Amino acid sequence: MYAILDQSYRVVGRATVQSTGQEPILDDATWLAINNGDIATYDPVAGTYSLSLAAPPPVEPLADAKVRLCDEIDADAEAARLRYITAGAGQVATYLQKATEADAYKAAGYPASTTAYPLLAAEATALGQSAQQVAGVVIAQRDAWVGIAASIEGIRRGATDITAGSIHAAADTPAAEAARDTAKAALAAI
Repeated sequence: MYAILDQSYRVVGRATVQSTGQEPILDDATWLAINNGDIATYDPVAGTYSLSLAAPPPVEPLADAKVRLCDEIDADAEAARLRYITAGAGQVATYLQKATEADAYKAAGYPASTTAYPLLAAEATALGQSAQQVAGVVIAQRDAWVGIAASIEGIRRGATDITAGSIHAAADTPAAEAARDTAKAALAAI
């Protein structure tokens, strides 16, 4: 059994047949345990190499993995939302106010005076449309958005909910990652 070393004696592979650049390892257990990045030390007196095995990567606790995976889904859900809406707290507040004004304007029977509906009036003026036309577009966009938002939120909560979400229900990290992958694919499809 042989370790393939680079010029700094760092393990870059392993082999069962010796060739140039490979050094013998004395036992099968060491050969099976070596990883790329382990360091071989040369003893010039004995003319032998010994390996300092690199520490195995730390294992992420399942609870930490679940939090990380849920954070990924939250970020993917936000990315999915941003395919349909404009980012920013101020923009969200504007959308909400415009929708409120559009609903109120429609409920009032589309009155001639739009002073009670300043966002609708401003948009109507800017676009050269009537306030009724703008209200109709705002309501239609809001209604379409509600359906999209519901789909996104259903996927997000189905994956991340602390009591019922598929990530938190997973018994191990691979199962949690599979749940994350399913949610990611669903969000990407929206």
